[in-house]
Amino acid sequence: MLKRADYGVLSMVTEDGRPYGVPLNFCVIDHCIYLHCALEGQKTDNFEKNRFVVVLCCGRYADIAS
Repeated sequence: MLKRADYGVLSMVTEDGRPYGVPLNFCVIDHCIYLHCALEGQKTDNFEKNRFVVVLCCGRYADIAS
Protein backbone atom coordinates (compact mmCIF):
# COMPACT_ATOMS: atom_id res chain seq x y z
CA MET A 1 0.00 0.00 0.00
CA LEU A 2 2.81 2.44 0.84
CA LYS A 3 4.49 1.93 -2.53
CA ARG A 4 1.24 2.79 -4.36
CA ALA A 5 0.53 5.96 -2.37
CA ASP A 6 0.83 9.33 -4.14
CA TYR A 7 1.71 11.21 -0.95
CA GLY A 8 1.27 11.01 2.79
CA VAL A 9 0.41 13.11 5.82
CA LEU A 10 2.79 12.97 8.76
CA SER A 11 1.01 13.52 12.09
CA MET A 12 2.93 14.33 15.26
CA VAL A 13 2.57 16.18 18.55
CA THR A 14 4.35 19.48 19.24
CA GLU A 15 6.39 20.20 22.36
CA ASP A 16 3.37 21.80 24.03
CA GLY A 17 1.01 18.95 23.12
CA ARG A 18 -0.70 20.42 20.05
CA PRO A 19 -1.38 18.19 17.03
CA TYR A 20 0.82 18.84 14.00
CA GLY A 21 0.19 17.38 10.55
CA VAL A 22 2.03 18.06 7.32
CA PRO A 23 1.64 16.57 3.82
CA LEU A 24 4.80 15.03 2.43
CA ASN A 25 6.34 12.94 -0.28
CA PHE A 26 8.09 9.81 0.86
CA CYS A 27 9.65 6.62 -0.43
CA VAL A 28 9.87 3.10 0.93
CA ILE A 29 13.12 1.15 0.82
CA ASP A 30 13.62 -2.18 2.62
CA HIS A 31 10.48 -1.76 4.79
CA CYS A 32 11.54 1.74 5.96
CA ILE A 33 9.80 5.02 5.18
CA TYR A 34 12.12 7.85 4.12
CA LEU A 35 10.98 11.47 4.07
CA HIS A 36 12.58 14.84 3.51
CA CYS A 37 13.47 16.72 6.67
CA ALA A 38 15.78 19.64 7.37
CA LEU A 39 18.45 19.47 10.06
CA GLU A 40 16.42 22.04 12.03
CA GLY A 41 12.71 22.78 12.05
CA GLN A 42 9.29 21.87 13.43
CA LYS A 43 9.33 18.21 12.31
CA THR A 44 12.79 17.68 13.77
CA ASP A 45 11.87 19.38 17.06
CA ASN A 46 8.67 17.33 17.37
CA PHE A 47 10.43 14.06 16.59
CA GLU A 48 13.17 14.70 19.14
CA LYS A 49 10.55 15.18 21.89
CA ASN A 50 8.23 12.32 20.88
CA ARG A 51 9.20 9.64 18.35
CA PHE A 52 5.64 8.33 17.99
CA VAL A 53 4.20 9.46 14.65
CA VAL A 54 1.47 8.44 12.21
CA VAL A 55 1.78 8.46 8.43
CA LEU A 56 -1.53 8.52 6.56
CA CYS A 57 -1.11 7.30 2.98
CA CYS A 58 -3.17 8.92 0.23
CA GLY A 59 -3.65 7.52 -3.25
CA ARG A 60 -5.75 7.91 -6.33
CA TYR A 61 -9.38 7.03 -6.13
CA ALA A 62 -12.18 6.51 -8.61
CA ASP A 63 -15.75 7.73 -8.43
CA ILE A 64 -17.77 4.54 -8.89
CA ALA A 65 -21.20 6.22 -8.46
CA SER A 66 -22.14 7.40 -11.94
